[in-house]
Amino acid sequence: MEIWGLVAIILVIIIILAILKFVFKMVKLVFWIVVILFIITSVMGIFTYKDALDMKENLENEPKLLFLNEGKSLIAGFSVEDFNDAPKFFRFSEIVEYQNYFKKQDYKKMIDESYKMFILDTKAFNLDNKEVDFIGGKVSKETLYLLLKSDDPIELYKSKTGVDAAIYGIEDPAEFKGNIFAVLFNDEFESKGQLFILIEYKKNNVIVYPETASFKMIKLMPTSFINNMFEKVKEKAVQTINN
Repeated sequence: MEIWGLVAIILVIIIILAILKFVFKMVKLVFWIVVILFIITSVMGIFTYKDALDMKENLENEPKLLFLNEGKSLIAGFSVEDFNDAPKFFRFSEIVEYQNYFKKQDYKKMIDESYKMFILDTKAFNLDNKEVDFIGGKVSKETLYLLLKSDDPIELYKSKTGVDAAIYGIEDPAEFKGNIFAVLFNDEFESKGQLFILIEYKKNNVIVYPETASFKMIKLMPTSFINNMFEKVKEKAVQTINN
């Protein structure tokens, strides 16, 4: 009986030692995982910070390309340097050329020497009955969306409003759609600023090229965090206006 008791004690000691050895190994493993994650996070943080500074300095005043995408087809686009300046709208022949590159996902050919390129899906816009200033008067965003889907938007606009875009020097359908795109973009940008692009990028409604560290980090952020950022910026803007 004493022998079996001794055997039991030895077995218990062996099991405890085995458990302790396993625990020590796990603690060691967790420690190194934490260290590696800390290093990776620190490196990503440095790159993200540098990229954010670069964006802050250059996004507002460097050449940018913006395209509107509907069902994997580019329907309009423009280039702009400063968002406060008048954009250059792409004509139909230029859109066709960009579409060929877009189909191949050859974003490098598309962007050429511009600083950034943004390809926004129509889903990024709130296409409701709100009226906005357009060629010759006020038009609802819902109507503008119908024009974007039309093969002959200039004629359709004339039939709906009586306004001939040709009087304003616009005869190319893609250029006309570029004006619509700019109006829709400005309406969103005026209320949300750069966060408009960030929020829709998070929703996969915007393709950004080059996709630098800041944007990759946004993909990892919770949507609620980005929405909170937007609310704080909006509150600050309202406070500034009131002051």
